[in-house]
Amino acid sequence: MSNRINNDAPNEVRSALSESTIFYLYLIAPSHYTEDGYVIFWDAPPLSNNTLACLNGLALDCARRKVLGQHVTIEVVVQDESTDPIPSDEIIERIGGSRRRGMVALTGVQSHQYPRALDLARQLRNASVPVCMGGFHVTGVLAMLAQPTAELHEAMDLGVSLFCGEAEGGRLDEVLRDAYDGNLKSIYARPSEPPGLEGEPGPSLPNTLLKKTRGVAPFDAGRGCPFVCSFCTIINVHGKGGRQRRVEDVIATMRVYLQQGVRFFQVTDDNFSRLANWRELLNAIAELRRHSEREFGLLIQVDVPSYRKKGFVELCAAAGVHFVFVGVESVNEENLQEIVKKQNRAEQYRDMFRAWRKAGIHVQAGYILGFSADTPESIDRDVRYLLDEIQFDDVMFFYMTHLPGSANHRDALSTGEWLDPDLNRYTLHHPVKTHPTMSSRQWKRAYRRAWRSLVAYHRIPGYLRAAQNDGLDTRLVFSRMVGYRLSLFWYDIHPIEFGLGLRKVRTQKRSGFPIKAAWMFWIQSTTNYVIERTYLNYLHWRIGRIYRRTLNDTPPLKAKQRSLATVLRLIE
Repeated sequence: MSNRINNDAPNEVRSALSESTIFYLYLIAPSHYTEDGYVIFWDAPPLSNNTLACLNGLALDCARRKVLGQHVTIEVVVQDESTDPIPSDEIIERIGGSRRRGMVALTGVQSHQYPRALDLARQLRNASVPVCMGGFHVTGVLAMLAQPTAELHEAMDLGVSLFCGEAEGGRLDEVLRDAYDGNLKSIYARPSEPPGLEGEPGPSLPNTLLKKTRGVAPFDAGRGCPFVCSFCTIINVHGKGGRQRRVEDVIATMRVYLQQGVRFFQVTDDNFSRLANWRELLNAIAELRRHSEREFGLLIQVDVPSYRKKGFVELCAAAGVHFVFVGVESVNEENLQEIVKKQNRAEQYRDMFRAWRKAGIHVQAGYILGFSADTPESIDRDVRYLLDEIQFDDVMFFYMTHLPGSANHRDALSTGEWLDPDLNRYTLHHPVKTHPTMSSRQWKRAYRRAWRSLVAYHRIPGYLRAAQNDGLDTRLVFSRMVGYRLSLFWYDIHPIEFGLGLRKVRTQKRSGFPIKAAWMFWIQSTTNYVIERTYLNYLHWRIGRIYRRTLNDTPPLKAKQRSLATVLRLIE
């Protein structure tokens, strides 16, 4: 296979392109599909897309620097498909066929988004639109396996260019110039060393998207992680060494976002506590917070032992960190050894939890179900210990999943272990491998029991009293219990992917799935809406009654104000 595509562009096309004044660059973060094949759209997405923000910042810098020549204006169009359908007709009209006046970049594509990305790419390539695809799936697979997998070959056969690694260090310039010349490479290989981040343009999102995210904006202060957990893809995409942005660049990014009305920052670093400049950065953020006219907060991700770093928790509180996500993964030492998570010590969990809560910071724990030695009984026992002894009140339970790009995935392929071929199911909310001691049915039941234990009605009074004692917002307990139950037991979507206002568009379906008749779709949608509202009202009544009885206070929402959007707006 040639290492370049589109190199058969006729001379008249090249001539016309050289005289054009606008080069359209569409940056698109694809959504993924429901189990019944609909594209998932939200009125407001659950998480901000930092890859999209990073690419937008780099692309705007390319436009400012006129990397395609002084006579060419680069118009950057940013689209998060999880909020709105992709304007395919507009894209094809502008850059399809023989026009070749731009490119579509499918950005940040994770494994569960790959089927949707491939469907989008197929539609666009059928109209001769230049397409480049990057993200964790492409980079992780090509980093860990000797050859591209079947789904990557399918993309290349369509003429899609695959981009591996990060776009900093002038790499986006190269892709844009190749696209402008009609000569995209089939694969942009990842460099031997990841690019530095110092001095690079920071993440940026347009106001239209920030309004959809309810004033939540992403940024990364650094990339990479020093640990070698076998289930992790981060270390094989961003590297094991730590790289960080300059403190002044991070603060500049935050200032721009604050001017756009942002009030909460999602820091996407896999391990914020391992930044070499964490102390300087937290002090600078605390200073910004003291002088900012707008109050803001942060969510960060850290490792378990980070609470032992001198002054770290206190500085996080001063900088406005409201939430920390900690991957505890298991309370069983044998399980931790299985995934090479040597930095975790289960005996530290209680002290870790109390240290963050004492500082007024909410802790969300990541926890994996389905280690090799797990049984239904051991899972039940460990979950009880997690909730009753350590007293976590917010846990993200995940199936053990061999994500493409991880050492676990590579090893499973080498031994011939069965892995679900449907990448759309790799959301950590479905079992996609066989388990050595549990049937699929037993595993699913244990997973659901874990969630039901977390959100059990009899636990809610304890969560409310603990939040009140630790100075946390008790309304978040209310909204979390409503949101988790709705996402899990009605939508069957993992809470980490649950946004505001799920929408389905009748004609936006997965390739190979039939499109329902309009009348049938309307009846089904109306019925589902009525049932959802009934269940939501029940949750308000049931959890609201617990709230009143426990705190002798009015619940966050009155009965007449019940709506999905207002309830879940509290979850941030």
